[in-house]
Amino acid sequence: MVAVKMSSDKQNLPLGQALQNARMQREFSVQDVVEKLNIHKNIIENIEFSVEKILEEKKCSPIYLRGYLVNFARLVGLDDLDTFEEFTSLSALRKEKKVLAKPSLFTPALNKSQHTGAIFSTLVIMLLGALIVNYWQQIYDFSKFDININNSVELDEQAREIHNMAITIPVDNIEDESVVPSQADEKSLVKESAPIQKTEQSLKSEVSVKVANKETPKDIVENKPLLVSMSLTYSADCWTEIKDAKNKRVAFGLYKRGRVLTLQGEPPFQLKLGDPSVVEIQYQNEILKNNFESGKSAVFVLPMT
Repeated sequence: MVAVKMSSDKQNLPLGQALQNARMQREFSVQDVVEKLNIHKNIIENIEFSVEKILEEKKCSPIYLRGYLVNFARLVGLDDLDTFEEFTSLSALRKEKKVLAKPSLFTPALNKSQHTGAIFSTLVIMLLGALIVNYWQQIYDFSKFDININNSVELDEQAREIHNMAITIPVDNIEDESVVPSQADEKSLVKESAPIQKTEQSLKSEVSVKVANKETPKDIVENKPLLVSMSLTYSADCWTEIKDAKNKRVAFGLYKRGRVLTLQGEPPFQLKLGDPSVVEIQYQNEILKNNFESGKSAVFVLPMT
């Protein structure tokens, strides 16, 4: 691109007139400039008419106007743009605005009341953060306490059943009331003694049958629900909800990165994870293969069938 050299007798031309002359020398129409610079036609016409008038009437921001002039001069080959007073005044105005637009951090020191307000706000934020951390810690501790309570209740019920089974009817301690028979009733008493003995024998046999039909403590221990262990290790934050075979929630909440959650309960477990790809699941001392898609939640059951 050949730059347009201005002679000394043309240095006193207004900037807009100089840009117009350079445009006509390059045989560019106003529409050509509009299309090449992507600027509205009215702006090009106003620049060529008077740059000072644009500033006086505030038709365009000084920052944008300076950019328009630089692009316009580069397009038409006007390489001595800094020699025009209109352009240098825009640069001076830009520097002046930069000096005046200092951020509030460089203003004089805050007064005592403002310092007090800042300290109070900081304390409030720290207090809220501590409350949130304490809330999630209580949720985690409550879930562990709930599991222990359930286990102790089951053991109490089993002990109560064993104690009830140990109570039997003391047949040997049954004593018949002795009545001194008269001589007239002696024969009738002898006849009635045989049915009484039969009644004792039948009562003993019924009690023995009932005791035999009862489950022994060993059978109760064998019928106790099987409890399995499971642990979840989090490599990133993940929302978690876990329910056991009785549809009882044993874990719930947002677990942070680096957390290791250990559970023990009755399978099968129903798991809902916000992002299972960031969780390593170990079930019965075996690590579950992680084939979940990153960033997507999942609902599944352990053990998997």
